[in-house]
Amino acid sequence: MCAQHGANVGVNYLHSDSAAEELRERFPKNVELLRFDVGNYEQAKLGILRFIRRYRTLDALVNNAGIVRPHLAISQQHLTRANEEFRVNTFGVMCCTQAVLPCMVKNGCGIIINVSSCAVTQPVPGQASYAASKAAVEAYTRAIAVEYARKGVRCVCIRLGPVNTDMLRETVGDVGTTTIMPQRTLVNRLTAPSEIAEIVRALIVGPIGLATGSTLDFTSGYSLGKEVK
Repeated sequence: MCAQHGANVGVNYLHSDSAAEELRERFPKNVELLRFDVGNYEQAKLGILRFIRRYRTLDALVNNAGIVRPHLAISQQHLTRANEEFRVNTFGVMCCTQAVLPCMVKNGCGIIINVSSCAVTQPVPGQASYAASKAAVEAYTRAIAVEYARKGVRCVCIRLGPVNTDMLRETVGDVGTTTIMPQRTLVNRLTAPSEIAEIVRALIVGPIGLATGSTLDFTSGYSLGKEVK
């Protein structure tokens, strides 16, 4: 969405080669592909510095990488799976944030947008570590805002409901994606990725300068815990 409006966008990916190449073909002048593991600080730092060296600045960071492992009851959960969720969902946010802060502080401006989940307030059975990893992201958002607001850096978090993505389909299956999850929202449908892109763009370029340290709810009413029939 930002590239469509002429912004230079660094797109990080790890496995989705074809999707990344398709994006670069659509916006060859605006998209820089950055392939690194967000949970590895050295990789994140090198990848982000590569973007900064090319474009000489970095105005916004969107931390949207996330994973959810197969559902397991807390008593049966292997801590290695929980560790992987925290490594990507939480530590990944910390790694990328630390990598961009020097540039933003130097320029005296910037915004960091973190992505959370309705699982923080309404966890489903089997998603304890995923919910906890996203709750940590919301807390980290507030901490960044407190430390860097006076240096011109804003940080906000967007809490999302069910979004029509491959990860959702892999997690809840076809029936869950087409029937169950939409019914749990007040609007009776999944959110489209393009709608999230519009929200992100509005936070970056729109007149929302006072939004920092906030977690903004975009769950389509999922957080109200009702079904509309």
